[in-house]
Amino acid sequence: MNMIVLCTMQQIFPNSEVFELLQNIPGMTWTPGVSQRFTNLSEFQLSSLFNPIMFKSQIQSQKQDTNHFSNTELPDNWSWVEQSPECIVVGDQGYCGSCWAFSATNQLSDNRCIQQKDKQRINYSEQFTLACDHLSLGCNGGYLGSVQSFLFKKGTVTDSCVPYTSGKSSHQGKCPNKCVDGTELVLTKSSSYKGQLQGEMQIMAALMKGTVQTQFICYEDLMYYTAGIYQHVHGKIKAAHAVQMVGYGEENGVKFWTIKNSWGQNWGENGYFRIIRGQDECGIEIDAYELNP
Repeated sequence: MNMIVLCTMQQIFPNSEVFELLQNIPGMTWTPGVSQRFTNLSEFQLSSLFNPIMFKSQIQSQKQDTNHFSNTELPDNWSWVEQSPECIVVGDQGYCGSCWAFSATNQLSDNRCIQQKDKQRINYSEQFTLACDHLSLGCNGGYLGSVQSFLFKKGTVTDSCVPYTSGKSSHQGKCPNKCVDGTELVLTKSSSYKGQLQGEMQIMAALMKGTVQTQFICYEDLMYYTAGIYQHVHGKIKAAHAVQMVGYGEENGVKFWTIKNSWGQNWGENGYFRIIRGQDECGIEIDAYELNP
């Protein structure tokens, strides 16, 4: 299932009634709270993170063979944050619905570092991806299939060449033909990608190579997540949101995915969150993308 990832909130945060309700639900696997990331934000600023409309994508993946593993060949726990901490960096999309561009471009950055295609992690330009993938909608959202195809066919430049500015302006701007210092663009592409990985085993196997881009349905209660293993318990659908899977594990008998978000380090567990694994929670296991640098 491909869908456009648009990323708005229709009400001012926090809603005291929702917060109180979440604090009194028994058996929660996660801790609700008011994140520093959203403190003192206007309704407009919050609306830049989500949008409730979703569409099917017409983009087809560049199909590649994936190694197949049995569950006995895969480790019980895995985290690129622990394995290669120098390669995994949490970004902040700001007030632009660019989660689709952030998760894909950072997947390229992270995986090139993990697979040692770059001597050290290079931050590739989310801004260039955002402005130049014309099959997506800039700050109004994008398609995972489209952005993966874009990085494979065209590629992106470094962040130092085209820095991220849309987080403050809320507009993607024009696709540049020069770096900000006037030098020529040097594009870096992915070597291949495989889309629509589905299910726990396929995603776990893909994570052995690097981080995985995915999308999921956001509900109102995610805005109140601060720590723990997220599971939807209350509220209406607010959005589709694109993120990166960076690992998996189990805590107190509850299996989880470790997710790198693009809301900065002041949200969730230092910019990450964990979500129930193995039951397609919020649709997070039905449209994941492997990117080979």
